[in-house]
Formats: sequence, structure tokens, C-alpha cells
Amino acid sequence: MRTISSETSTVTKLMAANPSEFTRGMERVTRDMTARKDGEVTIINLPGGTVSITYSPKEGRRLSPLIVMPAADVIFTFTNVEEADRAAFIAKFDLVFQRGGG
Repeated sequence: MRTISSETSTVTKLMAANPSEFTRGMERVTRDMTARKDGEVTIINLPGGTVSITYSPKEGRRLSPLIVMPAADVIFTFTNVEEADRAAFIAKFDLVFQRGGG
């Protein structure tokens, strides 16, 4: 039997994703999960608890006079979720938002 304390853990990531890219990615992340929107926050049910995800756009980073890379803080607030389940969720999230390069 798993025992989960009523603890909260927060992770913040700086991402280069505009709002539409983030929305499309979140649709892929939550495809097989129970999720709901509460204003600007996405709340996802995980084993034992929830993760609330907030996308906060920031001023983009200018790479050249013609190119601006989008920037956003993405804040994950895990409530009552064991560390292994948090790590598994973050790994899935990172895989969905992974970009190829060369």
C-alpha cells in the first residue's frame, strides 16, 4: 500500500514555446489522462494527487533583428504525488516538448 503525504512540490521550467505550441503540446501530454482547465491553469489527475500547470509568457529572446524566440515560465505544482510519479510525469512532458536539432 502506498502512503502519500499531503505535500506540495513546485517545479519551474523556462520554455521556448508560444501559446499555441504549448496548447498543442498539452493536448498530447494529457491525451490519456483526466485533465481540466481552471482559467489559465491545467489540472491533471496523477496517482494519489494532482499537478497544476501554469503557462506564463515572457518577453521573447531576440536572436537577430528578424528572429525572436518565444519564452515562457511553466510552473508545475504537484500536490500529494510521490516523487517517482512526479519524475515520470516530467519525463513524459519533456518528451512531448522535445525539439530536434542539429
